[in-house]
Amino acid sequence: MSTGSQNSDNVFSQRWNDSDVVLVVEGKEVHVHRYMLSMQSPVFKAMFNGNFKDSKQEKIELKDDKYETMLLFLQLLYPPNMLDENKSDVDINDENILQILEVADKYTAINIIKQCMKEAENLEPEITMRLLPYASRHDLPLDEILEVIGTEVSTKELENYAPELGDDRLYIQTLVKKCHSLEKLAKQAYTLVLFMLDRHFKNGFMDKSVRCSFHGVVNATGSFEKIRNCRRCLKAYQKFINKCVFSHDSERPLFIHFESSRLSCLDFVDFLKTVGNIETSV
Repeated sequence: MSTGSQNSDNVFSQRWNDSDVVLVVEGKEVHVHRYMLSMQSPVFKAMFNGNFKDSKQEKIELKDDKYETMLLFLQLLYPPNMLDENKSDVDINDENILQILEVADKYTAINIIKQCMKEAENLEPEITMRLLPYASRHDLPLDEILEVIGTEVSTKELENYAPELGDDRLYIQTLVKKCHSLEKLAKQAYTLVLFMLDRHFKNGFMDKSVRCSFHGVVNATGSFEKIRNCRRCLKAYQKFINKCVFSHDSERPLFIHFESSRLSCLDFVDFLKTVGNIETSV
C-alpha cells in the first residue's frame, strides 16, 4: 500500500473536480474543496464560513503544518471514489500515525482519528500507547489501547511516558489495567509452576524426606494452599524446590542465573506465597 502521495504527482497538486480553495503548506499548493473539508472538520468549517480574514480568500496559508502529512490527512479525509485508486490507499503505520493524528486532532477530524484507532493492535506497543490521549480527548473507546498497554508495554515505559500523557486520571486507568494483566499472568504462572512440581512428585522424582513435623509430607498442588502459612512447611518446601528445580538436596538456597536474572528457590517460594495470597483474596 502507498504510504503517501508522490509529491508533485498527486491529485491535490493542481485544480481538480472544481476545487475552490488552495491551501499553502510549506510553500506548496494543495487544491481542495471547501465543502469537503467543512463536512469533516469543524475547524475548517469555521475557517471557510466564519468571519476570519481567510474565509473568502482563494489561497490560505497553513503555517504550522507539514506538507507530506497534510497530503496523508487529505487522502484519508476524502472518500476513495473521489481520488485515483493508487492515490487513495493510505497505509497507516508506526512511522506516520502520530503525525496524522496530530493534524486530525488539530482540525478535530474525528473520522480520521477513528481510522487511526482501528490500527491500535497492528502497531508497535510503544506507538499504540501514544494513541491514548487522542482517544481519551475525543471520547473514543480505550479498551484495545489499554489491552496492548496491559500486556505489551513495560511498566518502565509507561512510567517514562506519564509526563507526556499529562492526565493523572488516565495514567491511573492504565496502571489499573497493567495490574489486572500482571495479576492474571501471575495466576497462570502459579498454576503452571504447581502443575510442574506436582508432576515431579507423581513421577517419583521426590522422596518422602521433604516433610513438615506438623503437617507431614509436603507435596505440590494438594497441600500448598494449606501449608503456605506454616514456617516449617515453607522450609520443607524450600528443600522440595531445591531438589525438584535445582536437583540438589540442600538446606542452602541455590541460584539459577538466566540472562540478567538471578533466581533462587526462595524466589519460587515467595512467588507462590504472594500469588497464593492473591488467589485467596478474590
